[in-house]
Amino acid sequence: MAVKKGFGMNKKGVFFTIISIILVSGLIFFYISGNRYTLTEKSRVVQTRILTMDSFIGDIEHDIERGLFISSMRSLIGMSEYLTENGSYFTNFSKSFNEIMLNGTIEGNQLNITKESHFGNWTDKVSSIGSKLGIEVSLQNLSIETFQDNPWNVKIRARGNLQLVDITQTASWDRDLNVTTNLDITEFEDPLYLVSSAGKFTNTIIRSNITDFVSGSNASNLIEHVNRSWYRASTLAPSFLMRYEGNLSASPFGIESIVHIENIQVIAPELYYSGKSTVDYVYFNAGNPANCEVNETKNVLAWFRLENAHLSEYEAHCS
Repeated sequence: MAVKKGFGMNKKGVFFTIISIILVSGLIFFYISGNRYTLTEKSRVVQTRILTMDSFIGDIEHDIERGLFISSMRSLIGMSEYLTENGSYFTNFSKSFNEIMLNGTIEGNQLNITKESHFGNWTDKVSSIGSKLGIEVSLQNLSIETFQDNPWNVKIRARGNLQLVDITQTASWDRDLNVTTNLDITEFEDPLYLVSSAGKFTNTIIRSNITDFVSGSNASNLIEHVNRSWYRASTLAPSFLMRYEGNLSASPFGIESIVHIENIQVIAPELYYSGKSTVDYVYFNAGNPANCEVNETKNVLAWFRLENAHLSEYEAHCS
């Protein structure tokens, strides 16, 4: 009997042991499941923040070229206005362009056209939008470079370091910024005319579509080109950017027009020189190389003169 009683107690012990195992297993299961749920939620939060930041970076990179284009265009217009008001060329175009692009100023003077639309202002707006999304945006070591690789366009390149940090420290990006945009110089005012005339007259850059100036005895194309003061590419002439500094030396990306001196005689007679070549950078320069009246146009444009270097360029001759 004692044996049976002991056996019965062992059966109860086994039963309670099984129940305990089941309960502990249940607790472990719920604990693991709960942690798994928490980790999943955290993973989703992290993924959402990463996607948000990645989308924001995409928006910045998509929009930055547009911002660079608009601010560059306004900056060049502002620089032309500054030339008109001050009557002198820029000593260092690149330095002045950087200043107006990043601060909207030239030599510390605020310009109305760039007051709210310079490139530095655009980067501030990006930072403000980022803050609303819980993203700290920092653009460090920003610099602007301008150059030409053809006569009719100016390239503007923005370089810097772009850093984005999520305020929850979930994710961050650190990458180099290198964006380039192109500006067509068509319909910009020629700085050479603005400074040379002290703002009394200007010439808007219009690219000539004429390639053959004279055909036999027909000089109608040449006459139209001269009368309209259109521009043509010339490796003898200064480039558009060089004109902002008054640098009249030759450039592979040079452009030139013919100064319509009959108009000048009316507007600014003190700038009328009847015995000079009418090629713009020659006419507005201090020197006066040997030149002559063009045979093909002398009955219509008696004032149109060229120096020897340009006669072949315009398919012209002198007596």
